[in-house]
Amino acid sequence: MAIDTDIDRVLFLGIPLDRKCGVSKANLELARALSNEGVAVDHVSTWPLTDDFKFTSSTGETKDFKSIDDLLGFLGQSSMQPDVIHCHSWAWAPQSQIDGEGIKKIKNRFDVGVVHTFHSYLPVEQTAQEELLPYADRVVHLTEQGEAAFCEIFRKMPHKFPNLRVIPNIVQTPDCSTEEVNEVRKKISPNGEEVILYVGRFSQEKGTTELTGAFDRISRKYGDVRLVLIGEETTPHGEEDRMRKNLASCVNRTTFTGWLDEKDVALYQRATAINGIEIAPSYHEAFSLAIFKALATGCPVAASRIPTLRNLLHLDSKQPYAIPIRGVSPEKISAAFDFFRENRNECMELTRLAQERVTKDYSPANVARQCLEVYNEVL
Repeated sequence: MAIDTDIDRVLFLGIPLDRKCGVSKANLELARALSNEGVAVDHVSTWPLTDDFKFTSSTGETKDFKSIDDLLGFLGQSSMQPDVIHCHSWAWAPQSQIDGEGIKKIKNRFDVGVVHTFHSYLPVEQTAQEELLPYADRVVHLTEQGEAAFCEIFRKMPHKFPNLRVIPNIVQTPDCSTEEVNEVRKKISPNGEEVILYVGRFSQEKGTTELTGAFDRISRKYGDVRLVLIGEETTPHGEEDRMRKNLASCVNRTTFTGWLDEKDVALYQRATAINGIEIAPSYHEAFSLAIFKALATGCPVAASRIPTLRNLLHLDSKQPYAIPIRGVSPEKISAAFDFFRENRNECMELTRLAQERVTKDYSPANVARQCLEVYNEVL
């Protein structure tokens, strides 16, 4: 049933919706959820990092503009004038969103409210954020920890604090048949080996060097384990080279798949759930879709006990959603895997309970409703 709202059209500003990163996927799923509620979502970005503005309509039509003024002229003469602007940040490419002056022009032209969602709080992004914040009528965070981080980083803007909201990402996975899952299982574990799965960017921030160092230790201890790594290095800092060096002695038990589409990732996670675990040894996460999508498929997870995940995954409770990794190091990651092997039945039951909660709390309809409530506030 559609949500009662006066919002007909929203303009997203930020990273394109067809990128491989988690922010892009999260925004695409939100756009789909809003569309299901009868709200059209158009999108503008400056990706690749150029001075051109790429406009993509809710129906998939694209058009490039050399300036904000040209974009505004086009929108003003069309039937696609927005009711709300929703900015989405991305730590690794703050240039991919329109700057403060551009947002000011759009806001003034159409006399609409601006909602700004933080997807990260890393220093590389803060200058871009500061430029946009003066024009934001509501600031959205994915978690309560994100809200607290904002208040600390941008404490010189206390007038914004009453307008903060917390809305999580949508967690949804594609349907997969038993035959499809079994086929992937045979591929990644041909002899019934246990699987350790990683999904995400290869970067120091994600702890991928430590993970591969841990697998070197794990493979020496256990003879029936394979490592599957879904993702790639997105910036040329030598992370994949370090990972491969760590895996030199166990390369025959390691698979690098590259980036996979949403359906294939879900298949790998469901296949891993049969006899394995996904490990997320990050130093920093604003939310981590990879973790929650794994839980939604019933795949057990071991995750770093960093502040955001400690809260989201209830890692200090009697019924945690995941096995806590108590420090990002090969030794601590290996210890978490040992715990999983020694307490498999308990871990599977906790994963089942987590799966029920995640699929309910982070459903498209639930998140879309929260988002529309914020949009209605700025009308």
